[in-house]
Amino acid sequence: MWLRAWQVAALLLSAFVLRASAEIQGWGIWGWVALVPLFLIVRVLPARQAALAGMWWGFVYAIARLVVSPEGGTSSLADLIAPCFLVGGYCFLGSHLVRAIRYSPFALALGWLGIEAALAPFGWRLGLLDAALEVSASGAWLSPLAGAIVAALAMALLNAVLAHALVVAHAMVKGRRHRLNLDGARPPLPLAPRVVGALSLASLWPEHSRAPPRTH
Repeated sequence: MWLRAWQVAALLLSAFVLRASAEIQGWGIWGWVALVPLFLIVRVLPARQAALAGMWWGFVYAIARLVVSPEGGTSSLADLIAPCFLVGGYCFLGSHLVRAIRYSPFALALGWLGIEAALAPFGWRLGLLDAALEVSASGAWLSPLAGAIVAALAMALLNAVLAHALVVAHAMVKGRRHRLNLDGARPPLPLAPRVVGALSLASLWPEHSRAPPRTH
């Protein structure tokens, strides 16, 4: 149920870097990849552990928001609690989704927009993805709202894809190290096709192996 030390540390670093990317000049690029540890948690942990990890991430982010930008940071208990429960709930549902169908970066990115929208009533004007939203909202070809939505979706999608790529790459390295080949007849697919496959619409369809027919 409890998180490992490296998971706690990775989530702490993720939340701090994401917040700092919106405040510290030159850190904006790091904001675009800061969510990878959070999506890794959704990808590999059971729902309850993922929820605990999400709540920890949300708490650290709220504290970092207060420390890095006191003038626009947390000002009430609700501001502190809201990201904890919203991100925790997102990780809980995301973990269930991964196990109900399969890992879908599109579905997880769309779900992230729900967090951004839910934080608006608490005074979080640009939600959690300040760095990306401020940059894109200034685009001449999009309105500020449309730019913010597109940027949040693109940022969440990028991090979800990178998290999946890391999991696949780790599995491939581990398989080679132990000389395991589950198919037996053919080698596993290379990294790129397996990552691209997660971006297809088929990733939204449940994937369960059928039980063999019962024989009497």
